[in-house]
Amino acid sequence: MEGQSNRHLPSSEPTKREKIRRHLVQADDRVASGEKTIARQWAIVTELVRDAQDTSEARSMLSTFEQTLRLQIADRNRIRAELACSW
Repeated sequence: MEGQSNRHLPSSEPTKREKIRRHLVQADDRVASGEKTIARQWAIVTELVRDAQDTSEARSMLSTFEQTLRLQIADRNRIRAELACSW
């Protein structure tokens, strides 16, 4: 019968591709936020160096932020690849 092929799927339910796109937007946001965090942390490290202060804690935090960003970028790249394969 005509029109019955989608009967089991409500029209308001997002497609798999739409879900992946939303996940990609979220991943892009996380990467952008992580980049801003790292820039702020570098500014803190620079200020501490300028003021001849101990930078060990700030550098440790920076390292953690950079590791986190690498994971976020990898996740974003995985989602991009998933989106490319969903055609």
